[in-house]
Amino acid sequence: MHIYQNPSIIEEERDHFFLDNRTIVLYVEKGREPKNGDIVIAEVDDEWTLKYFKRNEKAVVLEAANPRYPVIRAKSELRVGGVVTAVIRKYHR
Repeated sequence: MHIYQNPSIIEEERDHFFLDNRTIVLYVEKGREPKNGDIVIAEVDDEWTLKYFKRNEKAVVLEAANPRYPVIRAKSELRVGGVVTAVIRKYHR
């Protein structure tokens, strides 16, 4: 299991994953081939992000759950670090 910490991931995906500032744990399967619609942890042009994976006949793009953020297209490199396969939310302290 890998731990990824990136404040920009939290901001971009707050509405989808971080309801009411609850703590969550993402279970990420490294080496799994992503399918359309999977949530992935990816490195895009030397920046890590958490996005929906979308592949069409022309390219792979990453889409935020938060519609205020643009679709990401790699300028030079996109590397999927893993596919999110489970989400654990902590509701009480």
